[in-house]
Amino acid sequence: MERWYLILLRSKFLLLVLVPAMVFSLAACAGLEPAPESARAKALEAGQQLPPAEAYYHFFLAELFQASQQFDAAVEQLKFAIQADPVSSYMEIELARLYLQQNKVADALIHARMAAGKNPDDHQARMLAASILTIMKRNDEAIAEYETLLQRDPENEEALLVLGSMYAELGRMDQAEEALIRLLKVNPSSHLAYYYLGRVEMQKNDTAKAEQYLRKAFELNGDFITALSDLASIYESQEKYDLAEEAYKEIIKVRGGGNLARARLGRLYLKTERRQEARQLFEQIIRSSADPNKARVEVGLIYFEQGVYDDAAWEFKHALAEDPENDRVHYYLGSTYEEMENYEKAAAEFLNVQAGSQFFGDSRLHLSYVLSELDRLDEAIDLMKKAVKEEAANTSLYLALGTLYETKKDYARAIATIDEGLNLEPDDVELNFRRGVVLDKSGDKDATIDAMRKVIALRPDHADALNYLAYTWADLGINLDEALEMAIKADRFKPDNGFITDTVAWILFKKGEYGPAVELLEKAVALQHDDPIINEHLGDAYVKVRKYRQALEAYLKAKELGPENTERLNGKIEEVRKSMD
Repeated sequence: MERWYLILLRSKFLLLVLVPAMVFSLAACAGLEPAPESARAKALEAGQQLPPAEAYYHFFLAELFQASQQFDAAVEQLKFAIQADPVSSYMEIELARLYLQQNKVADALIHARMAAGKNPDDHQARMLAASILTIMKRNDEAIAEYETLLQRDPENEEALLVLGSMYAELGRMDQAEEALIRLLKVNPSSHLAYYYLGRVEMQKNDTAKAEQYLRKAFELNGDFITALSDLASIYESQEKYDLAEEAYKEIIKVRGGGNLARARLGRLYLKTERRQEARQLFEQIIRSSADPNKARVEVGLIYFEQGVYDDAAWEFKHALAEDPENDRVHYYLGSTYEEMENYEKAAAEFLNVQAGSQFFGDSRLHLSYVLSELDRLDEAIDLMKKAVKEEAANTSLYLALGTLYETKKDYARAIATIDEGLNLEPDDVELNFRRGVVLDKSGDKDATIDAMRKVIALRPDHADALNYLAYTWADLGINLDEALEMAIKADRFKPDNGFITDTVAWILFKKGEYGPAVELLEKAVALQHDDPIINEHLGDAYVKVRKYRQALEAYLKAKELGPENTERLNGKIEEVRKSMD
């Protein structure tokens, strides 16, 4: 303390008089107690020399202004403090932190770096600079700061931990592992190092190592349930449900409650068909919740996710009994009835969602589907036209309305409606794709090809557009080599799709490669057995390889499924029967 008083005595006499008065005045005006931690204590803690009295004066004013939310005034005082003590890295750090509070990230970075420049050994300054760079997504620069800090202080645990987690987030798993193992050499009891190592191994799909590390993290810190929760997830992914159950129960025990763990355990019980035990847990969650009705809705969503629709509907109906105007729950209940194929009730619930609700657009999309299933197509069109007026910028509604007109085979109105949506979003991929499909149904093959080319230009991995264009060319018997390339690419993007497999086979058929075509068409029928066209294609291929009995079976199956052109199929059946005689 003696040195501090000598500094004050060398400062202006006026300063000694004004500081206590100013402190008292500001504290009184702001309704504040004087700051409990002085700049002197902070500076000593940071391992720095004590600031000059004038710098301390401005720093203390900055603290008072900051406490009363007068940030601009606090910044001004810190700048004065830096002028009074230009070698202090500590004041620069404080200014950087103050800028961060105001979300002035670029200014914060400038002063954090100035602090590091003034005192290269100030680890706090480098950590702050690195943290700001991370916020700014300038990851390589942030990593460079951490690495520089570690060159000066190789055993800095915080830097090693943050660096390891950053590398992991960036997918640089080997470097993440190296940093975290270095941390364990410094501190073998770091539960966080073991935890992040477990996360790294999860990313590398080495579940055995991940399990080992996560278990160790929990052993080192028995309150660290995040590690145990991740461990339970690993057990679930491995279908080790008994171990996952133990982990969730342990979390509940550690937390003395743990509704999140109860919810996950309840989901596990549903997955393993233990509905009664799940129900008991969910009732505990609802009873112990601060908002029981909200908890009931969340429980309903768990039932819905697991496909237990009757219980989901029960929860949503009871939630609506408490809150009849809840549009969100009406939407969830409608979706549940839709999954149960109870379309009448689904339609009623979707109609309860009114314009202005965040669920209005989605509810009308679902409503158009359920009304179509109920053969109430005109009603669906009228409601969707009103929905388009309510949410004129929602292109999904134009798509749905266009599809309804398409279902009604009113192709002119379907295209006109889709074009309205495209006027809003010319590059909307799904609108462009649907337009191509409707153009095809209206008989304009050239326009269909142009539309599908545009979709592929917008999204080269659009498997359905690739397949559609390839099939169109195959059907026309043109561009077969290019069509085959497209179909194979579509199959790569969407493997084991019966329609795409059929396209590849049909192109081979058109190229005269009947043996491979038969093999692929048999696979296509296995994947999409209820499609009459694919079954008819298989019959055509069997005829080419003179398997007439199999061809007849394929044609009869296609006829049973109800093709659009029965007359054509009857002709093929007649021809194959003649070949069998």
